[in-house]
Amino acid sequence: MDYVQDVPYDNPNPYNFIEIDIVNNENGEVTWKWGKLEPNMDASWKEFSYKCRVKKENDLWRISYLQGFDFEESTRKDGKF
Repeated sequence: MDYVQDVPYDNPNPYNFIEIDIVNNENGEVTWKWGKLEPNMDASWKEFSYKCRVKKENDLWRISYLQGFDFEESTRKDGKF
């Protein structure tokens, strides 16, 4: 069995069930969360989401920012987060 980090289940493929909510269409701000969760799933999976910014390049949507993966913040030299 293959294990994938940070997914609520392995089968069916959880990446087929990601839900995107548009926060601000003009700035490309969205949130994504796991969709189609079973009723008995832990509440933390239902509350989990990431804030993202997206932009369209060559007719493909690309993530330009993903909450928790901010390069400047994670490489600060002062050690404060």
